[in-house]
Amino acid sequence: LLMPASVKQADKIICVSQFTATEVGTFWPEQAHKCDVIYSGALGNSDNDVFVEKEANPYILFVGTLEPRKNLPRLLGAFSKLVSEGRIKEDLVVVGSDGWGEVDLVSLVRSLKIEGRVSLKGYVSDNQLQQLYQGARCLVMPSIYEGFGLPVLEAMQFGVPVFVADAGSLPEISGAGGLLIDPLSQIGIARAIEVLLNDEELYSRISEQAIKRSAEFSWQKAARETTALFDRVVAG
Repeated sequence: LLMPASVKQADKIICVSQFTATEVGTFWPEQAHKCDVIYSGALGNSDNDVFVEKEANPYILFVGTLEPRKNLPRLLGAFSKLVSEGRIKEDLVVVGSDGWGEVDLVSLVRSLKIEGRVSLKGYVSDNQLQQLYQGARCLVMPSIYEGFGLPVLEAMQFGVPVFVADAGSLPEISGAGGLLIDPLSQIGIARAIEVLLNDEELYSRISEQAIKRSAEFSWQKAARETTALFDRVVAG
């Protein structure tokens, strides 16, 4: 309800992705000229930070607010298929607080008979989250819609390969550090995870690309670009 007035009154609109800027232009074309894309940084990341490769623990990670657009039922269904067919040794760790909408993961996990293979962590601290990223085999983010997708960037900085939905901003942010999946295909999600986790050469290549891609983002860079934008607005 507030967005149309805010967009109209703003001198400039900071968009965290080109996808977001395109969305603004789609809904408010007369305001599109105000958009400036300034990418976010990531937890614990800076221009001078160096992250060393760590041995992964056997789990797949999901990070995000628990709400319908995150597409968790299809992820859990894909994981259940892999488990039931004995195609995967990794467990699934789900991190995130409840958001809007009804997402009863406990009941879903129970109905899929994967209680012993899925850990629902809820909210975790920043330090705990970093540890979970460092230990993950991969991150899966099958969201139907994202304006940026911060967990993707946070995972990549630790060399964690990411699976992202071919939707919204996710392909833009992950670049060569991620693999695209059809968020509407449960079988496709399952197949992609299985292939990556059983192909060491592919896994190593995507891991290296993830680190390179994440180095292109930082809060320091975002701060410099934001400050420069403020100066231009003030200067008129």
